[in-house]
Amino acid sequence: MRRFFPLIAILLFAAAHGYAAENRIGSLITNLAGSDEEARLAAAVEIGDLGPIARDAVPALIRALKSDDLTFQHEVIIALGHMGPQAASAVPALAEILRGKSTILRHSALHALRRIGEDASPSIPQLKRLLNTKDQLLNVPAAWALAILKADDKRTVRMTIPVLIKGLESPIADVRNDAVFALAEIGAPAAPAVAVLVGKAGPTVCSHACDALAGMGLDGKTAVPALLSRLNDPDEKVCWHAARALG
Repeated sequence: MRRFFPLIAILLFAAAHGYAAENRIGSLITNLAGSDEEARLAAAVEIGDLGPIARDAVPALIRALKSDDLTFQHEVIIALGHMGPQAASAVPALAEILRGKSTILRHSALHALRRIGEDASPSIPQLKRLLNTKDQLLNVPAAWALAILKADDKRTVRMTIPVLIKGLESPIADVRNDAVFALAEIGAPAAPAVAVLVGKAGPTVCSHACDALAGMGLDGKTAVPALLSRLNDPDEKVCWHAARALG
C-alpha cells in the first residue's frame, strides 16, 4: 500500500492547486469589472500572464474591451492574445478594434488575432486592408497575422513578404522585431528575399536579416551564399550575426 501514498499525495496536491487557481481566476474576473482602476489593470495583466489556464475569463475580457481607459484596453487585448485559440469568441470584438483610430490598440489586436489562429479567419479582409497602410506599426503585424492565417495560400504569403522585408529597415525597434519573427516563421518562401537584403544592406539591417534567417533554420538554406559573403564584413556585428545564422 505504501507505494500508492506518493500518488495519492500528488493527486491531492494537484486538486488543491486547481481549486486555488479557480478561486484566483474568479477573483481576477471580479476585479476586471470593479471600479478600482489599479485593481482592474492588475487583473488584466495577471490573466494575461496565466494564459489559456484562465480561459474562463474570456467573456469578462470581452466585456472589458468596452472601457474608455486606453491602457486598460491595451492590457485586455494582450491578455486575450495570450489565451491563443481559447479566445476565439473574442474575434468579432478584436476585429471591431481594427476599425478604430488607436494605433496602439490596433497593433495589439493584430497580434492577438494572429495568436488566436485559424478561428480569427473572419478578420482576414481587414488584415488585407491594413497591409496597404503606410503605418508600419500596423502593416507589419497585419502581414504577420495574414501570413499565419493564410499559410496554405502561397499567393497571400508572397504578398506579405515585401511588407515584412521593409519592416526590417524600420527605425522602430518593435517593428523590426516583429518583422524578424514573422519572416522566420514564414520560413522558406521568405528566404530568397531576406538573402538579397543580407547581400546588400548596411550593418544594422543586415544583422536583422541574419536573425530572421537564423530563426528559419534549414528553411533558410538558400541564403547560405549571401551569409558566407558577410563573414568577412568589416563590421564585427555583421560577422557575428551571419555566423550565428549559419549555425
